[in-house]
Amino acid sequence: MSELAITPDQNEWNPAQKAVLVAAGIKPSSPEEGLLFLSFCQRTGLDPLSRQVYLMQGKPFVSIDGLRLIAERTGQYRGQTVPEWCGENGEWTDVWLSQQPPAAARVGVL
Repeated sequence: MSELAITPDQNEWNPAQKAVLVAAGIKPSSPEEGLLFLSFCQRTGLDPLSRQVYLMQGKPFVSIDGLRLIAERTGQYRGQTVPEWCGENGEWTDVWLSQQPPAAARVGVL
């Protein structure tokens, strides 16, 4: 097993995992926050190194890839619609060309 893999009995991030998390921009503000994030990853089986889950403002947030994985695990996931983005004007488009980030994004799940 890789030293980066999260194990079920693990009770702290090992040095290699910490280094990769920091390189990925995931920086717990305290040891307790780091343990909360580790516990969340263990319970859900989501991998922060695969960008399935992030730590933002001290809380774990599941990414689109993580939600897709959770849906696939049900055995009922049949794909998704084309992603769409919305600007401040409230209009949805299937191509985002602006230098500014979109105000919202959506995708339908089948």
